[in-house]
Amino acid sequence: MEDQNDIFIISTSLEGNFKYNSFYWSGKYLSDILDYLEVEYNLLPLIKTAILYFGKTEQKLKNALQLKITSVEAKPNYLKIYFEIEKTLEYPSFLIKDVLKRYMHVKSILELPYLFVIDEYIFYDILNDQKIRSTIKILQEKNNWHEIYRLFQTFEPIENNKIWNDADLLASFSFATAKLSECTENLKKKFPDKSQRKTYIEEKRKFRNLTIKLRQRAIELSPKNYSYYSNLAYTYYQSVNELATPGGRRDGNIYEDALLAIQYINKALELNPNRINDLYRKALLYSDILGTHKFFQQFENEKIEEKFSEYNNTLKESLNSLLKIEQIYNSITNTEEKQKNKKIYIKTLYHLAQKYLKLSKINFNTNNKTKEENRTETITKILLADKYIDKCIINDYNKKKIETETIEMANTNNYISGVFKTYLKAVIQHQLFQITKEKKYETNARKYYQLSIETNFPKEMKNQNKIFILEKIAALNIETEKYNAAINALLPIYTKYQNLPAYAAYTLSLALTKNNQQEKALEIIKKYEKQTNNIIQYKFEKLKEEIITGNETTKTKLEIIEQLYCNTEENIE
Repeated sequence: MEDQNDIFIISTSLEGNFKYNSFYWSGKYLSDILDYLEVEYNLLPLIKTAILYFGKTEQKLKNALQLKITSVEAKPNYLKIYFEIEKTLEYPSFLIKDVLKRYMHVKSILELPYLFVIDEYIFYDILNDQKIRSTIKILQEKNNWHEIYRLFQTFEPIENNKIWNDADLLASFSFATAKLSECTENLKKKFPDKSQRKTYIEEKRKFRNLTIKLRQRAIELSPKNYSYYSNLAYTYYQSVNELATPGGRRDGNIYEDALLAIQYINKALELNPNRINDLYRKALLYSDILGTHKFFQQFENEKIEEKFSEYNNTLKESLNSLLKIEQIYNSITNTEEKQKNKKIYIKTLYHLAQKYLKLSKINFNTNNKTKEENRTETITKILLADKYIDKCIINDYNKKKIETETIEMANTNNYISGVFKTYLKAVIQHQLFQITKEKKYETNARKYYQLSIETNFPKEMKNQNKIFILEKIAALNIETEKYNAAINALLPIYTKYQNLPAYAAYTLSLALTKNNQQEKALEIIKKYEKQTNNIIQYKFEKLKEEIITGNETTKTKLEIIEQLYCNTEENIE
């Protein structure tokens, strides 16, 4: 034993002046000490230094003391240590506890005895390391990401520092750099000056690349830790969201990042298949990015069947993950855990409704089965959509008043906006009416569209408009040959602002055409026919051709697909 390197670590709940400047243990307390003792008992008198920390929870911020050991009585039936207080240390007691828990690999300090013997160098090495972790934790609680990064810079070049081999510390630093890399604003509005915008984007890229570097290293060091794969996946997931933000950064490939995010999510799920957050992100990446976004951004008319098939497959992949979330959530028996995951569960129900609705539209227009088989399968998918939006509405209802009718619960703002829930319910009923022509579905669609118009967005969304709802009301009125009503839903807005989203402008043009107001329709078409979106451009061209020739054109898959595009208006994350 190299006794000069060993020190005592002592726990006490006493404060103030120590009357006898000594500690005494016997019986069970001595037995517990001996169970954890890593040196020979009769050599304890050779130890000359001790660290004293305070054990009660309310004493956690009280600084530890350094003691000079003046005498040790190591008897068979008792242990007594005499000491003098040398100085107050800079380390709070909770930090000493953390060191002991880490050194002994225990979750609670209550599992340990009142006295330990530990190598001084090992102790201070762990202590300084733990101090870094503690500092990071405190700064995280204050959302002080820049200060954490400044701490990180003191260890650069990181590859030459010992923390390059500490996966947990690297992961902690990467959380801060990930926060500093976030770039979710409309940059064109925030930075009208291009050079300022470029500088800002470069700064964000620097932090994003550093985050990837740290998270990849954590995986190298600990390849069986699923959370490290999930962290790296989230970096790419965040990048995807930023690249999809209107006016956001465009210094990356959204589809490559989406595939990388899915790749690392799958790695995490291999190690822990029940990670609800990862399954949810995977579902959105498939449906919203590799599905809807890619379909409309990379649309090619001559490859329409191939594009339909790809879109259909991504929606099915999304559904698989969403259904897995539903299964996992329903299997949770712990009330606290269930409540913790309820928000994602509610959003999952909403997305299940939305995805089944989109699949029904693709099914109706791409299936090569008989017309009746096609119709039956389409209705089955729409009814599944209806089932899930009802489950979403019922489970998201959080008011004390007991309601038995779905429509009375639908406009509640909770995890999902009441506007979106009522709107999606209306669209589903609308689609059922389109397929079946049953009056009850038209009536239900109108009720829910109206409720969606009357329902207020939550405060954080108060500036969002409801043109996407008015467009659907206008479309329903066109289908039921109420052309004046369709025009009145949209024309006042167009007249006031001389502008509408292109999909709504098309619906208004169609209503005007059906109402024999071709001149006004052509005026609007001229303004919108040069759209960058190929599908919308095609629709305006076909409508213009119909007006000029007087021949009604056949409804094509392009026109059906535009309905899918319009439904992205109510997407949630």
